[in-house]
Amino acid sequence: MREPVKPVLKVLFENVHMILYREARDFCKGFYNNPRWFLMRKIGRFESVKALVDFCRRHVRGMPPSLLTPDHQQTLFKELDIDRSLDELERDGLCLGVNLPPDVVHDIVQFAHQTRCYGNGKPDWGFFPHEKQEAVKRFNLKFSTADYFNTSESEVIRRVLNDPALLAIASRYLGGPPVHQGTRLRWSYGVELSELEKYKYSRMFHYDLDDYKAIKFFFYLTDVDMKTGPHVCVRGSHKTKRFSHRVLRGRCSDEAVSTYYGTDKVAVICGPAGTGFAEDAFCMHKGLATIQEDRLILILEYAWRDYGMQHDEVDKLRLRGLDGA
Repeated sequence: MREPVKPVLKVLFENVHMILYREARDFCKGFYNNPRWFLMRKIGRFESVKALVDFCRRHVRGMPPSLLTPDHQQTLFKELDIDRSLDELERDGLCLGVNLPPDVVHDIVQFAHQTRCYGNGKPDWGFFPHEKQEAVKRFNLKFSTADYFNTSESEVIRRVLNDPALLAIASRYLGGPPVHQGTRLRWSYGVELSELEKYKYSRMFHYDLDDYKAIKFFFYLTDVDMKTGPHVCVRGSHKTKRFSHRVLRGRCSDEAVSTYYGTDKVAVICGPAGTGFAEDAFCMHKGLATIQEDRLILILEYAWRDYGMQHDEVDKLRLRGLDGA
């Protein structure tokens, strides 16, 4: 479905500040330091380019096919139907039911409470979860999120990351050996956000361009309902996108998404702690605002290539807490 030129130009004009912010950020992060990543971010949104890259991987470079099969004695996801999950991912770009056992949830939450997180992902704004209010006063800032760095130090997170069932799904979906791109352990808090802040903290419909093809696994570590920041995904949008949504990767209104894709395609995912799901990173998605309790989530990403842009490893000498150390 082609869009009239005037509406597309109108949307571009109305959101020029978002476009300029995104382009300036990508230019500063990648043009000189990581040109491959920068190029992928510019051309990877188009299906013809993605198909060409996939063809080159398979037939020019001779990328081996995926042969991974899960070891049901070792996996944490013993009830997971791999074939069903892959069918849903291919069709919808989303599959539910990738749930963590309660003991694993407990261990990750315990790690989170015993480890510093960093307000808005800044290494200088560290605090333990129980110190959040003190941190807000000390730094005189509002925190929409708080991220953890160096999560590979957690044995239980490493176990989930290397789980044979997750690797089998990622391997088959990507059509080759999955490459770990990054891990995110994040708190989301309920604060008022500007339009630019909503864009920065994924509160608007967008899709991720971390590689030409990538898959993410999401795990709720706290109970999530409509008031505690559920994830929202548009089924099927990994294959079909409105042209302006390809261009305005980080700025799509709820109305535009519902009108183009249909309200029946918009999946709001709620569930108790341990609820997990897999998603094609190219799907339109967002996180709803947290209104009541804080939300803790773990996200694991696998792709064709690691550009070194998604990892949470940070030199410990750069990290600072409330005591300045």
